[in-house]
Amino acid sequence: MHASRRFIAIPILLVVVASVAGALYLVQQTGGNENGPLRASGTVEAVEVIVSSELGGQLAEVLVQEGETVKAGDPLFRLDDELLQVQRRQALAALENARAGNASAQAGLELAQANLDIARASLDAADASAQAELEAAQQALDELYKNADLARAEALAAVAAAVNTLRDANYQLDNFTVPSNQSKMTALEAIEVMGTALDRARARFEPYKYTASTNATRQDLKEALDEAQADYDAAVRRLELEAAVEQSSARLQKAQADLKAVENGPDPDEVARLEKRIAALQASVGPARASVEQANASLAQAQARLDQSLAMLLQAQSELDLIEVQLNKLTAYAPVAGVVLARNIEPGEVIQPGASAIVLGQLDHLTITVYIPEDRYGRIRLGMPASVKVDSFPAKAFEAHVVRIADQAEFTPRNVQTEEGRRTTVFAVELEVDDPQSALRPGMPADVEFSG
Repeated sequence: MHASRRFIAIPILLVVVASVAGALYLVQQTGGNENGPLRASGTVEAVEVIVSSELGGQLAEVLVQEGETVKAGDPLFRLDDELLQVQRRQALAALENARAGNASAQAGLELAQANLDIARASLDAADASAQAELEAAQQALDELYKNADLARAEALAAVAAAVNTLRDANYQLDNFTVPSNQSKMTALEAIEVMGTALDRARARFEPYKYTASTNATRQDLKEALDEAQADYDAAVRRLELEAAVEQSSARLQKAQADLKAVENGPDPDEVARLEKRIAALQASVGPARASVEQANASLAQAQARLDQSLAMLLQAQSELDLIEVQLNKLTAYAPVAGVVLARNIEPGEVIQPGASAIVLGQLDHLTITVYIPEDRYGRIRLGMPASVKVDSFPAKAFEAHVVRIADQAEFTPRNVQTEEGRRTTVFAVELEVDDPQSALRPGMPADVEFSG
């Protein structure tokens, strides 16, 4: 166990020493003069685009080399197509069979439609020959029922009217209040008695008819006359209501008798004769109608076969389309313009879908990342201009500007407190380089001098 700890501690110590040494080197590279130009060194970098194959298979050929410049759409590599070509020929044969089946089903549908048209023509002819007689017989039967229905409807209406009239008469009679002095009399008896009393009261009042209305005797006789008149009117009203009830009851009985006479409908023998004739005429077109139904069933079957053949045709076409798409994807093309940074494949190898095959660097967006010590960090600002020089073009300076400043230090721990330790703490600064002539290449060492 102790030996293992010593074995692990040695690499860790080496990493720490290397980090400190690297930081001191970068500090030296940025220049020790705090008031002089701020310089740093880095490496030209580009946006990397990893190109993979959507399909797996054996590589037939690789068409580019590392460092080669390619345009968007240039072929990069191609997979072997032998297996897919065999599948394509099979799919083409299946498609031809499906087309033949679809054509046969279409012909069957057209034949079934022709048979249906013939059957319908036969039915129309049979129906036309029987239609005139059928209409006459049906009209005669309708007239029988129509007259019977009318008579029954009128009788029903009469019964309903009589019921309503009787109900109203009974209601008025039931709600009529018979004076107490007439309760033990019939209506006729009450009219006779109340009439006599009215005559007697009228005779008594006659001598005082023209006497002053303030006369007490006149007032008493007038009151007695009014009371006798009211009793007589009540007796007359009672008789009227009782007579109305008797009349309404008689009308109801007559209406019910009339309804009974017509409620059985038309003559049953005549109805049976006409119905038998109509049935015979309708049956005469039965065979022709059966032929039409059979032709319709055959047409439906033919349509189902056509639909099935069309589905098979579409499936065969889809399978062929899928193989065509796969064949097109056997060749990988450059998605963007750039330079080949890495070629991870060789002809004859078998690659898996999604595996990194070619790495492209986009030359239209080059960057350089440099490291600035903590004591010079405050002089850097976003957008700050700088000039870049590379060994390949020593007389040419490329323009650049700061696009990112790291917010965390690197190489040394964050809790360094001494002034000397803080001077070895560095910050990453990324610059974007202008290279309109595409002279620079990813991986070139570069020196950066900041302006301002």
